[in-house]
Amino acid sequence: MTRTGLDKRWIERMKSLPESGMGYQKVKVLLKDGTVIDGTVHNAEILETNTVFNISNEDIADISLG
Repeated sequence: MTRTGLDKRWIERMKSLPESGMGYQKVKVLLKDGTVIDGTVHNAEILETNTVFNISNEDIADISLG
């Protein structure tokens, strides 16, 4: 499992999207290299994935509800 703190840009994006449940959003994360990762964003701030990836905010191209 990997946890990544999102920067202000992504936090604002997540705040604008509806929650999947109380305090979390199920998401698909598109990385700049084209990889798509399923994950969960907690409290619009922490991205958690079940797979082990070394992800930085600079690697993220887009986050959408999934």
